Amino acid sequence: MKLSARLTAAAAALIIAVSATIASSAADAPEETGIRHDVNMDGSFNIKDSTDLQLFLAGYEVKVNRSQLDANYDSLINIKDSTRMQKLLADLAEDPQPTEIGKEEEDIGDWF
Repeated sequence: MKLSARLTAAAAALIIAVSATIASSAADAPEETGIRHDVNMDGSFNIKDSTDLQLFLAGYEVKVNRSQLDANYDSLINIKDSTRMQKLLADLAEDPQPTEIGKEEEDIGDWF
């Protein structure tokens, strides 16, 4: 087999392998539920979401939807987000309206 034919076959095999990996990753991705702070994408916001965030922060292999992790809207993912989730669940804090997020310099009441 000529070198160019071998290279073409190798390139085709690589493309197929990468495509299969991407397809597999997409299939494993959690589906959006539209529920704010639903970290584990089980269709509800509850203490399991705060726990899964803590496990994620501790380095455990846990499936999380990264777009749901920033519960205090400071663009950082840390233990403060889990604490805020717990406060929300205990009715010790309230979630801002989407139009109010990012207005930290204004009076934002009991968000935190």
